[in-house]
Amino acid sequence: MARNGQSPIAVVIACSDPARVVVLDAQTGSELLARALSAAPVTGAVLEGNNLFVGLDNGVAAYAQLDGRELWRREGIARSGSPLVLAAGWLGQVGSDGTLTLIATADGRIGQRIPDVGVSPMLGADGVFFSSKNGILHSGFDPAS
Repeated sequence: MARNGQSPIAVVIACSDPARVVVLDAQTGSELLARALSAAPVTGAVLEGNNLFVGLDNGVAAYAQLDGRELWRREGIARSGSPLVLAAGWLGQVGSDGTLTLIATADGRIGQRIPDVGVSPMLGADGVFFSSKNGILHSGFDPAS
């Protein structure tokens, strides 16, 4: 995590055995937070503000970075090791079934599910770009689109 484009102030590590997430001070290496997870992580953690998000063996979960409190959990996303991507208040992950799921970072609600996505998407300020059998496509963040 960086502050105002300066050097990182924290390093976040998702560990699988035991299943936990650890936040370290980037300068000293001292542990700022360690939180047990309910399932093994299958992605690294991504950060937005004071929250961190981790893809788990059984879904995706959000945690408060300051105290480790679970903010929300979204289960039922096909297990995947594809990285979580983050932009404009949305998380994206491609599940093992090839479906891209867009999840609102604020509350964990699912905005869209897009089938037949080939690789991890690229999120931008106004939507998501993804590869499918029909080529490179774009979808806005409007959950109805």
